[in-house]
Amino acid sequence: MEQKQGSKFENFQKPSKQQRKNARIRITNLIGNFVFHNQNKENECTILDIGTGGLGIETKTLLYPGDKIIVKFWLEDTIFELPCIVSRVSGKNAGVIYDNVSEEIIVKIQNFIHKNIFHKKIK
Repeated sequence: MEQKQGSKFENFQKPSKQQRKNARIRITNLIGNFVFHNQNKENECTILDIGTGGLGIETKTLLYPGDKIIVKFWLEDTIFELPCIVSRVSGKNAGVIYDNVSEEIIVKIQNFIHKNIFHKKIK
């Protein structure tokens, strides 16, 4: 998979107003792909948001709640391959939750979120 340049990140709202259990940030221009569990065919997706509990993705491939997929994408010079379960689907958008992702990976994602929420210059 080729790393795409130009991804942008923004927090959904002020960290103090996050109501989700797991923090997340919106991402633009981050292209990834996924494969269904036990299959090899790669399907393109766009990562819409990333959090410590899962991802929001957009894809032309038909997904159903309960589908098991492995989502792959580059983030800050690291390629992530995250086993996920589709939790919700609305048109081309899907929410996926991580399935047995290591604590090390969750910490990397958490550090990325914190860096992009808390360390931005306030204008």
